Amino acid sequence: MKFLGIDYGTKRIGLATADSQNKIATPLKVIDNDGDALKEVVEVCKKKKIDTIVIGESKDRSGRENPVMEHAKEFANGLINSLETNIVFADEFGSSVAAKRQPGSPMHVDGSAAAVILNRYLNQRDEKNDENSNS
Repeated sequence: MKFLGIDYGTKRIGLATADSQNKIATPLKVIDNDGDALKEVVEVCKKKKIDTIVIGESKDRSGRENPVMEHAKEFANGLINSLETNIVFADEFGSSVAAKRQPGSPMHVDGSAAAVILNRYLNQRDEKNDENSNS
């Protein structure tokens, strides 16, 4: 299974992919959120043969959706209409802060945030699989 992590923002969209064992996510690229963003993400998904897209779910500290979430959902619907792939939302709370702490250029924060989101998802998935195999 191949995963793509997305840190959706109104100005930029960060993308990340996982290694072949789906253990470690790394930043792939950052694209401008303009009229071509959806097309560019679809192209990445087709080229990389992505099975599941993990989009950061933007919520505030109290668990309510942030205003950007409406746009992220519209973007997800565009992906659903363009691809035959699974789309899931995963917690992105604090992902940009965590990404800023990592070494590298500040211009790549969005890609690093996408990697943080995808890593969290993969870790939770692995924990659930471990729990199920121990039951």
